Amino acid sequence: MQNQMETLLFGPHRLVRAFLPGVRERRALPEDYAGSVVSEVIEYLHKGTFVADGDKNKAAKIICKIVLGEGVGAWPQEERFFNLGRRVIPHARMVRDQLGHTLLVVGEVVGNVYIDQQ
Repeated sequence: MQNQMETLLFGPHRLVRAFLPGVRERRALPEDYAGSVVSEVIEYLHKGTFVADGDKNKAAKIICKIVLGEGVGAWPQEERFFNLGRRVIPHARMVRDQLGHTLLVVGEVVGNVYIDQQ
């Protein structure tokens, strides 16, 4: 869980904190980023029309509880993923259903590709 947090949360946070002061100072991205996804995201955010539909403070508190293994985050240590956000639930259900369907349709075939023992 700690490795996942370092990779998915703290790493990008550190990267942004290191990169952002220079961008603010120049008020522009280096030319290498022109037309990139990064430039599109920054342009979108500068328009001021972005409205988050979640509560960042609530999410941060939940993430901390999960990392510390306290309260709502007191999950078994072997749990590999946690997802936040209302859009995650339908997506997770869709993936579960697709994988279940695949196992029903071809599970017998893909699980039986070993050399027959005599």
